[in-house]
Amino acid sequence: NLYIDINFRNWGKIRYNREKALANGVIHSETQEEVSAKITYNNQTYPVDLRITGSTIDHVAHPYKWSFSVKVKDGNRIMGMKKFALLYPRARGYLTDWIATELLKSQDVIGLRSNYVNIRINGKDKGLYYLEERFDKGLIENNKFREGIIFRINYNGISAYNNKTIKENDELSSQLIKLRRMVQSFLAGEINACDIFDLKKFATLYVVSDVLNQKHALLRQNMRLYFNPVTSLIEPIGREWGYLRKETQLQTSLSIEKPNP
Repeated sequence: NLYIDINFRNWGKIRYNREKALANGVIHSETQEEVSAKITYNNQTYPVDLRITGSTIDHVAHPYKWSFSVKVKDGNRIMGMKKFALLYPRARGYLTDWIATELLKSQDVIGLRSNYVNIRINGKDKGLYYLEERFDKGLIENNKFREGIIFRINYNGISAYNNKTIKENDELSSQLIKLRRMVQSFLAGEINACDIFDLKKFATLYVVSDVLNQKHALLRQNMRLYFNPVTSLIEPIGREWGYLRKETQLQTSLSIEKPNP
């Protein structure tokens, strides 16, 4: 059980940003304003920053179950985590993401800590939520890997998480420089895929997605990646399979329209 307490003004900001996201049809960064709150877990209260999260309005469309991102402040951790999300369970397919994550971890592929929790906000019961870890060194350490760069690939290239920590750490800064050079060499055709990607772990991710018949996690914008400083290879961090449905490889590309019947 997690008990969230937010003062009237900050809860008003959350509600306003949710209404704005609904009006826009998408959750933009300007509607993801953080507000101060408190979370009580196991009879201990923690100060946190809270905001709505997600990209699609599925995360806030329900009348009272909205997805939130949480940052625990003052160096504290909840369930061993500094950052996590409290998600409307349908956004992660109820059980789909949990099953996929457990399968990946059983095969030595990085998996997010996840759980199911009951939420009360300002004393009101909001029901069951899916708790999902976010991306920092705690995720890597919990999977018993050495601290390294966590990143995503977007249209501008590599976008690393925790940039402040990277800049303050010479080893991580060197890793990021090496990673960028390797990616450039791969795109230029100077090195092979096996020289930059851990192909066995990527194959495992694809097999798990095939077993679940759900390829949403394989979309570039959904996948998160880890540069292993020991092997100097990129590994996948699987997430966001979503609810089960019949899905084909064709439908994984946002730029390809479904063929006419």
